[in-house]
Amino acid sequence: MQSECSFMVSRLTWELDNLKTMAARATQQAAELGSKKTPGQSHVKTDLPDATKWALGDIKEYGRIMTEVQGDIKEIKEQRKLIKQSLKELESSMLKAGTRKEEIIRFTRAQTDSEFAKMLKIRTLGPEYLETQSQLRRDIRTMGDRVQKLEDHLQSSKKRLAELKAGKPSLKAPSLDTVNRAFRNIDISITQQSGDVAKLQQRMTKLDISSNVSGPRDKQLLESSVKKPSAVIPHVAVTTAAALNAERSA
Repeated sequence: MQSECSFMVSRLTWELDNLKTMAARATQQAAELGSKKTPGQSHVKTDLPDATKWALGDIKEYGRIMTEVQGDIKEIKEQRKLIKQSLKELESSMLKAGTRKEEIIRFTRAQTDSEFAKMLKIRTLGPEYLETQSQLRRDIRTMGDRVQKLEDHLQSSKKRLAELKAGKPSLKAPSLDTVNRAFRNIDISITQQSGDVAKLQQRMTKLDISSNVSGPRDKQLLESSVKKPSAVIPHVAVTTAAALNAERSA
C-alpha cells in the first residue's frame, strides 16, 4: 500500500507540473492576444499584410476587406483595357505623325530640287488621274506581252533562215525504224483490203449478171458495183498517211 501511495503521489505531482506549464503558456498566449488589436474594430486595406493587426474574431472584417480588394482588382483590369486602347491610338497617331513628317521632308526638298518636285508631282496624282494611270499600266503590260511574242517569233524566224542558208532541212527525216513500221502498217492494210476485194469477187461470181441486167439503170448499178473495189486505193492511201504521221509524231 505504501508503494502504491507513493506512486500515486509522484504521478499527481507530475500532472500538476504539466498543468502549471500549460497554464503558463495559456497566460502568455492570452497576453499576446490581448496586446493585439481588439476584434470587431474596422480595418483598412493596408492592414492586410500585417498579421499583428488581425485576431481570430476578425474573419468577417477580413472578408469585407477582401471583397473591396476584388472590386479594386476589377477596376484595375478595366483601366488596363483602357490603357491598351489608348496605347493603340497613340501608336496610330505616332505612325500618322511619322508619315506627315516624311511628307513635310519631301515637300521641303521639292522646293529646292526641281527633278524631285516633278517625280513627287507624278506620284501624288489626284483621283481623276488614277483611272487613266491604271489604264496606261494595263496597256504597258499588254504591249510588253506582244513585244515578247514578237521577239520569240523573230528568234524562230532567224533560226529557220540560218538553217536554210546552211542547207539544213527544217524537217528531220524519219528513222529506219519509223519507216519499217509505216511499211508494215501499209502491208497490213493492203492485206485487209485484198481480203475484202476477194470476198466481193466471190459474191460477184455467184450472181447471174447477164440475166438480171434489163435496163440502163441496172447497168449503172452494175458499173458502180464493179467500180467499188477501186475505191479501196484512196482508203489505203489515207491509212498510210495517218500511220506515217503517227510514227513521225511518236
